[in-house]
Amino acid sequence: MLIWESIIIALRALTASKLRTILTMLGIIIGVGAVISLVSIGNGVRESFNQQIAGLGTNVLWLSSGQRGMFGKGRSSNEENTTQKPAIQLTMADFEVVSNPAIISDMVDVAAEYRPSANRVVRQQVQMQGNVLGVTPSYAAVRNYIVSVGEFLSDDHIARRDFSHPAI
Repeated sequence: MLIWESIIIALRALTASKLRTILTMLGIIIGVGAVISLVSIGNGVRESFNQQIAGLGTNVLWLSSGQRGMFGKGRSSNEENTTQKPAIQLTMADFEVVSNPAIISDMVDVAAEYRPSANRVVRQQVQMQGNVLGVTPSYAAVRNYIVSVGEFLSDDHIARRDFSHPAI
């Protein structure tokens, strides 16, 4: 009977001060909801980050030329570095050397990528904002890209110098 008496005393205390009971319940509900929300958001961000890292590939080696800062540019203009050497640009000859299986025997595939500093694309007097990316045919396989409409650049396109594609 001691347990039943404790429950009855607790219920009387809760009903005696209804405002305090409601505010306490509201605080508990908001606190638990906030903890659940933050844990869910944290797990979602972690999963998104893991998917982005997995999309890069677990056995991918990136070679790039020049010094790159946090936002893809060189050092900021307010930093003085008069001894900085100009960046060495990688060429297609470098790509051919790296992709030669006689030089690097365990290489599965190699792709070249060129990102010019263009942000406006013009085609048939229509201007659009976008990124221009020059790649080799193996780029889709290396980056695990799947083309949803049309076809990706092939060795045959390069041999024929045919870079046309149907209008989308």
